[in-house]
Amino acid sequence: MKKREKSELGSLDSLLDTMTTVVGILIILLIVVQLDVGETVKRIISSEIGDVPKVTVQEMTELRGRFDQSVAASAEVADNIPELKGLLASSEFDLQRLNTRLIATQAQLKRSTDTEQALGELSQLITQQQATVEEMEKDIEAKQAMLQRLYTRLEKEPPKVKSPAPKVVRLPDPRDPPEKSQPVNIICRGGRLYPLYWSALKAEVDKAITHSRARKNEKGELDGAAVTSFFRRVPVGDRWWRVEALVENYRLKFILHRRKPGEEIRGLRHPLSNYMKLLGGMNPAKAYLRFYVWPDSFAIYQEARGIATEKNMLAGWVPTERKDDWASHFSEYWTVGAAAHKPKPKPPPKTPAKAPPKVRDVID
Repeated sequence: MKKREKSELGSLDSLLDTMTTVVGILIILLIVVQLDVGETVKRIISSEIGDVPKVTVQEMTELRGRFDQSVAASAEVADNIPELKGLLASSEFDLQRLNTRLIATQAQLKRSTDTEQALGELSQLITQQQATVEEMEKDIEAKQAMLQRLYTRLEKEPPKVKSPAPKVVRLPDPRDPPEKSQPVNIICRGGRLYPLYWSALKAEVDKAITHSRARKNEKGELDGAAVTSFFRRVPVGDRWWRVEALVENYRLKFILHRRKPGEEIRGLRHPLSNYMKLLGGMNPAKAYLRFYVWPDSFAIYQEARGIATEKNMLAGWVPTERKDDWASHFSEYWTVGAAAHKPKPKPPPKTPAKAPPKVRDVID
């Protein structure tokens, strides 16, 4: 017998058997479930139906209306939420402002408390000062009473005047200065003191005349106009004096003018004063002081003289009242035309006269 050829797709019997079996099982499970659910429902209804409240249709309608009202109110509240948020923010801002004002009020209250405390302390201090014033007034009254009693005693008993203590007075001792000593001139005028370095000023005058290039004639007479013009244009002198040149009786005359304020009496004893420096550089054996004193400067002369005495310096003084501070011809400076006006020399006497004694300064 010829064998049946196998189909290209294979046999489907096993698949049909499997599907039939599965469907049968599902039907059986469905029946069992239905039976079990029905029993369960019956059991629940039979056991719990007595506890469930009965609700009528009217009650259900009322509950539905209330529910709708609640939903509408919730919607209205939801619509008002942004406005409520704005009110909440405004309330927070107002609360912050109130908090700031509260802090300021607390600080002001604290200052008020401090002020009250300070006022209390000030009141106590015023009370103490008043007590002190009252004590001082009592003391003043007591002293016034004592002073009045003393006045009364003075009126009744004149005071006893003691004789003054004897004053030691050194009398002047006029004498000649040491041999070969040179004077150092001091001008006391206007309540001030001015040193006058004579030889140095004379050297400055001679130098200025040379620099003026004033011409001399065959008789050695100078051009006075050229000299005086030069002295007006160029300052001649030292730190204390300015020299003015003029022509007087065909001779050059030189007048000294104070250039700067001199030293006052209160500064003479200062170690750095010009007067103390002047005394420190002098040798008592080779120099002495010569004071030219005007009437308005006698006090400063006395002070300067006392300092010189303390330094063991010799000194003399010459009272003067002339108008110029100082004037001199320095040397024989004749101007053009002087020869015609010079007095003729006298003939020599037959018997030579004795030479007058040389006039010297006097120190005291």
